[in-house]
Amino acid sequence: MSNEPRERHSGGPSDYNQTSRAVEQDTMLTRTCVVCYESKPLTGFPPVSQVPSHSHDNEVCNECYASHLDVEITRKMWNKILCPQCSTILSREVISTLASPVTWERYQYLSERATQANNSDYHYCFSTTCNSGQTHDGGLVFSCQSCGHQHCTACNVNWHEGETCEQSKARRQEQRQEEAASAEFIQSSTKACPQCHVKIERVDGCDHMTCKFTYLPNFLCAKVCHFYTSPTKGRVDFSL
Repeated sequence: MSNEPRERHSGGPSDYNQTSRAVEQDTMLTRTCVVCYESKPLTGFPPVSQVPSHSHDNEVCNECYASHLDVEITRKMWNKILCPQCSTILSREVISTLASPVTWERYQYLSERATQANNSDYHYCFSTTCNSGQTHDGGLVFSCQSCGHQHCTACNVNWHEGETCEQSKARRQEQRQEEAASAEFIQSSTKACPQCHVKIERVDGCDHMTCKFTYLPNFLCAKVCHFYTSPTKGRVDFSL
């Protein structure tokens, strides 16, 4: 057995100082964002672990990445959102990490609607103030569990209380015909005031007519219209 003294290594103050300097150097490293062109610490960029499916460094800062996702979610299908640097489609995990809370909520909403669209038993509420939906087991009347609004699942209209589907369809068809006839009558029997564009119907008298809203400022007419001061304003000639 050798009696020669052994060389010993221990973590002294000098080792600690070296480690501290290495950490400090890492935090001082910066990168320039290719979108806003600002130089930011590496901590201001998504790490590779957050975007593992890409074969490039992340050169878009966190703020610009979030802004990119805001634009993408409003312009594209929820499942077609691309990386700001390449054509890679971003995964749900990446979007959940880098998107703003509002964008992430919108993404979840759209993805859920797309999933439920493939379910024939899933119906959305017809109320204009409700975005809820639920599984409907059957029957004509869908009753929203969130707001109570009802619609007919056969006619795809608001529930027609006291009418059969056939009666409701006939009533709506008659209503559309009446509205079309009314629009045709207005088009053929009235003229529009050239100043406020209100439709005017001549009952009798001469062709010279003055809009009844002539002296009502800032209401149906845009301003006070003294039609008789100019022959080109406010005169509706039905002989044309």
